[in-house]
Amino acid sequence: MNVGKQRAIEFIDKLESTLENVDTNNIVENAFNSYNEKEYLENLIKEARELIKYNEWGIALENTIDNLLEVNYKLDDDLITSAVDALKVSKMFDETILNHLEKMKK
Repeated sequence: MNVGKQRAIEFIDKLESTLENVDTNNIVENAFNSYNEKEYLENLIKEARELIKYNEWGIALENTIDNLLEVNYKLDDDLITSAVDALKVSKMFDETILNHLEKMKK
């Protein structure tokens, strides 16, 4: 398996593992809407896995991170490290993304 695809899957798996700790009453918001946090994450993960299935793991990774940024979602250090590793392998890594990920720290 492609290393980038493997790293993207690892990031999505780690994000999915956080679902068990999400309060089902939590809400996340972007400029246009409010969403149930757990449902929002579940949809992001589902969409990412669908893209990965068709070998679009780079798009899955980028879309997931962008969507998390849009709702100002906070990630722990392990998830941020996992995202950075996946982005570096995919050659989509730049300082702008690093700055955005730093803002996502819990």
